[in-house]
Amino acid sequence: MKRSLWDRLFHGEDEEFDEGEDETLAVAAAAQALQPTPPPTPPVDLGPTPPIADPARSAPEQPTSSLRAVRAWAGAEAVELLGELSPAARDRAAEALQIWHDADTQLIACARHTGAITDASATLTAGPLSTQEFAPDLAALAQVTEAQRLALDNLLVINRGRAHEWVLAAVQTQRQWGPENVIRLFNALRIGPLTLADLQSRLRSMDAGPRAWAAEALGALDDPDAVGALLNLLKDPDPAVRVAAVASLGRKADITTLHALGQVVKRDPDWLVRLKAISAAESFTGDEAIGFWHDLLRDVPWWRELQVLDNVTHADPTRPTPPREMPVGTYEKVRRTVLETLFGRIEAELPNADPAHRGWMMDVLGDTGDERAVPLLSSALQDVEQEVRLKALHSLGRIGTPAVVDLLLPALKDQHSQVRIQAAEALGECNDFRAVEPLLDAFQDSNQFVRAAVTVAIGKIVDTRALKPLIAALNDPDKDVRDQTQAAIQRMSDPRTMTVINGMLEAGGLKKPLR
Repeated sequence: MKRSLWDRLFHGEDEEFDEGEDETLAVAAAAQALQPTPPPTPPVDLGPTPPIADPARSAPEQPTSSLRAVRAWAGAEAVELLGELSPAARDRAAEALQIWHDADTQLIACARHTGAITDASATLTAGPLSTQEFAPDLAALAQVTEAQRLALDNLLVINRGRAHEWVLAAVQTQRQWGPENVIRLFNALRIGPLTLADLQSRLRSMDAGPRAWAAEALGALDDPDAVGALLNLLKDPDPAVRVAAVASLGRKADITTLHALGQVVKRDPDWLVRLKAISAAESFTGDEAIGFWHDLLRDVPWWRELQVLDNVTHADPTRPTPPREMPVGTYEKVRRTVLETLFGRIEAELPNADPAHRGWMMDVLGDTGDERAVPLLSSALQDVEQEVRLKALHSLGRIGTPAVVDLLLPALKDQHSQVRIQAAEALGECNDFRAVEPLLDAFQDSNQFVRAAVTVAIGKIVDTRALKPLIAALNDPDKDVRDQTQAAIQRMSDPRTMTVINGMLEAGGLKKPLR
């Protein structure tokens, strides 16, 4: 008696057996044991040993009947995919597919027959049998055919689901066969797409391997419920499953899952899972993505922990690297990825952003402190909204590279006093001696708030060339300017210089010497 397909799929026993086979073998073994042992046979000279056949030149493997049957109706792509499987897995998959195909063909024929009956009934109802006396029986016939149609539709679905289950069982030991191969096979055979229901047994598996396979497959499903299943897998105890889940979430790029990825980045116990979540988040776009990267960039303890792990891991270059250890230079690589992704998202969103969002993006660029943000900030200096220009000036001052000074100097002569004030403050943050002369010229500005900002900026740069103009500014008619000037002189003078300055001030009529 031959075993069922289900037994052979899960146990791999393809041989035939008889119910009385075990008893027959036992009797034969007992009879053999009662026979006297024959004397040893003398060796026989058989001549030279024939050469062993070269496996490479042996006859090609002959396909099974199921595989030959599948080749008769399946397309070239499906046959090629089946050919990538091991012989045992290929035979089991082919047998499952042939069973599905035979049943599917017959069910479709029945559905066509039922459709023909429905059409004929409609014709009779509208024609020869349109009188009232036929109405009850025609209604009963319509109900029967409709029930048949629904039953056939359900049988087609169940048949396809069974085929999915059998094929998945046949290929479950094939490591090289990922979900993409299964999806391609199902599409090529028009057997219906891989579904969440097909993956339930793997999602509930006690082994991490099937769960990780299912997590990878979920990323390819066009099913909104797949996102919920992936979010549940983020809590899986095995890091390999969580890695597969975050990768699939990245493929879907569903903005509603970005917060969950952020929690993985910040809290997952395995740092390699965290880093995989960062890679997955690179596929997200929009303001939410900018906020994600900005929040991560400002998390100083997170970066400190990563830097410590990176340094400790590679403190001894002669020590062998464990499989799950961070690669060399992980800290720098991750920081570069975060910054480049953030700049790319801002550049993409700026053209269509409203003024409030553009101003927010200028603040974000300033938080990076990276000179690669300078081109974006420079272009924002021409923004039609003054608030955006002010934020761009402020962020340029925070970055403070030499190239920034050349961008800020023209703003000292802007027609708007708020822009001139912000430009002066930003130049003070740059602490570049090239800004001293233009700032001294700005002492003549008619706006007292501009003059006060200039005074603060010069005090931060600490250039003694500015002492004389600063002393003169102590006579400024605005009290705030005088106070800021006094503070600037104190910041840029040592005790001996302060004695000289106080003498000059007393000689000039200043009653309170500087301290």
